[in-house]
Amino acid sequence: MNEKKTIKKAFYFGYGNDNFGEDRDLSTPLKGDLSVNEGYGIALIADKHIDFKNIGKTISIKLKNDSTNDVLLRIEKKFYNDVKTGFEMVHANSQNDVTLELEDEDFQMKELVVALLKVDNTEKSHEVYVNFIVEEK
Repeated sequence: MNEKKTIKKAFYFGYGNDNFGEDRDLSTPLKGDLSVNEGYGIALIADKHIDFKNIGKTISIKLKNDSTNDVLLRIEKKFYNDVKTGFEMVHANSQNDVTLELEDEDFQMKELVVALLKVDNTEKSHEVYVNFIVEEK
């Protein structure tokens, strides 16, 4: 059996009036105020945070919403010429576990992103924890 590994760091970003982008420890929540920015996210970048070519067939994503508002998150598999997008609703003060079943082409991803976007949410303030667990080959 392959060993499971929790990813420790990822790229946190925000864009809008208060742009930022930096590597942070994944124990840090993604805090977003959608009255200030258009969106926020956490990205695993290929060959920086993860080697997509050397993981098993699944990625587990643990989403914990520590805010008083429901949140609709986008989960995006980004490629050089394509983006595959899914959505996950996480209710206020709750947790969802998502398992991504990877197809052969997914091992060519350049980024895996969990994003909180103004276009998808009506409430303005959110605090979400994201953890990624992969199985190593």
